[in-house]
Amino acid sequence: MGFVYDNQVLRFKKEGAPLGVAPLPFVTKNMHPLGLAAAAPHPNAGKLFIDYMLSREAQTLMKALGRVVSRSDISQDELGRFKLIADDVTLADRINPLMEEYKKYFQ
Repeated sequence: MGFVYDNQVLRFKKEGAPLGVAPLPFVTKNMHPLGLAAAAPHPNAGKLFIDYMLSREAQTLMKALGRVVSRSDISQDELGRFKLIADDVTLADRINPLMEEYKKYFQ
């Protein structure tokens, strides 16, 4: 038992693994950060890599590998199973009290 990305469990289950999903009534946010080091030895190569990773081509490849993608122009119908809630930008200011609330459910 563990907290996992259900798309990975479903992929393994499709391949015959004896797994199942017991979804929570909410989903957690999965960020896809990309960054470039301030003193990168080849910053232009890093910029090209970031541009590629954000491209439709690369995001389509990531989806084919069973990952959730960041582009809104790539269909992710499988996410329709979940209730999605818009991000609350004040979350960062309230993260410690929210983490304490979260812990109550998983002790």
